[in-house]
Amino acid sequence: MHKIQIRVVFDRVFFLQLAGEGISLEDIRDADPTLYISCKQILEMNLETVDQDILSLTFAYDVEELGSIKTVELCPKGKDIVMNS
Repeated sequence: MHKIQIRVVFDRVFFLQLAGEGISLEDIRDADPTLYISCKQILEMNLETVDQDILSLTFAYDVEELGSIKTVELCPKGKDIVMNS
C-alpha cells in the first residue's frame, strides 16, 4: 500500500504449500533438520519395534507457548491413540 518492501525469506515448504503441492520428507530436510532426522530414523526402524510402543508416539504433540507446555491433538482424542506401523 505504501510501496515499502519487507525482506522476508520463505523456505521451500512454504512455497509448496502456497502452490497446493504435496510436501515430502525430503522437502522438510532444510526447514527443520532435527524433525527430518527423527522421522527418517523412525521410518528406518523395524516395524515390530515401532508396534511395541517403545517410542510412546501418539497423535498429539507438545508445544511451548509463553513458558507453558500445551498439548495439541492432531485428531480427536489423539493423545490417547497409540501410533503404530
